Amino acid sequence: MSANMERSARVRKTTGAVASRSRVALSLVWDLTAEFRFWKGRAGVFAGIRNVFNEDYWGEVREEGIMPALPRNYYGGFEFFF
Repeated sequence: MSANMERSARVRKTTGAVASRSRVALSLVWDLTAEFRFWKGRAGVFAGIRNVFNEDYWGEVREEGIMPALPRNYYGGFEFFF
């Protein structure tokens, strides 16, 4: 099991446009991932949670405007190695 902390420059949600020279506020976003391999390392399963604490922040800042980031979301799957 592992935990990843992503610390990057993201703008918190506000109203109105963002000026091109505005500073971007920092946010802490935590992701959690678990992985288990079996069959001599040739197969595995994994699952995770992105944005564990469901932080509200902007994901991208572009000239066209700002894009909100996804709320908490889950993923999982199987892996096979040949």
